[in-house]
Amino acid sequence: MRKGILYLKTDEEVKIAWDPYRLKILSTFRLSKEPLTVKQVADRMGEVPAKVHYHVQKLIRIDMLELIKTETIRGIVAKYYTAKYSGSDIGRTVSDDAVVKYTRNAHYSNLALAHAKFRESMTLTDQVMKTRADIMLADSVVVFRKMYLSTEERDEFLSMIQEALLKYKKPGKGKKEYGYMGGLTRRT
Repeated sequence: MRKGILYLKTDEEVKIAWDPYRLKILSTFRLSKEPLTVKQVADRMGEVPAKVHYHVQKLIRIDMLELIKTETIRGIVAKYYTAKYSGSDIGRTVSDDAVVKYTRNAHYSNLALAHAKFRESMTLTDQVMKTRADIMLADSVVVFRKMYLSTEERDEFLSMIQEALLKYKKPGKGKKEYGYMGGLTRRT
C-alpha cells in the first residue's frame, strides 16, 4: 500500500525527485494499479528502456520507488516496482535556492504537460462537435476554486481525486469519454 508524502531532506534528493523526466516516470507508476517493470514504463511513455532504467535507479536510491517482486521470464529476471509514496514535499533541511529552482521546474513541467493535454483534448472536442450533434458545450466544464486545507486535508483531497479517477478509468456501455485536468497549488 502506498504511503503518504515523502519529505525530501537534501538538495540532491530534490534534484532527483523533481526532475521533469523523473516526474513523468513517477506519474506512470502512480497511475498504474499494478507494479510495473522498467520495460512496461518505457513502453507506456514511448521511451527507450535503458533511459528509463537509468532514472528509475536514481528514484530507487532516494526511496521513491520500491521493488515489489521479481519473476524469471525465459531466463530474464523481470523486476516489478511501484511508487512508494503518493507524493513528495521539501523538508526544512533543503536550501532555499534548491526549493525555488526545483519547485518552479516541477510546476512548469507539470503545467506544460497539462497544457499540451488540454489543447489536445480541446482540439479533439472541437473536431467531434463539428460532426456530432449530440455533443453539447455543456459536456466541457472548467472550474477554479479557492480552498483552505490543512496538510492532512490536502493529502486526503489528493487521495480522493486519485481514487475517483481510478474508479472511472474503464470504458463501458452507456459511458462517454471525458478528459480531466486538475491542479492544486498552495498560494500563500
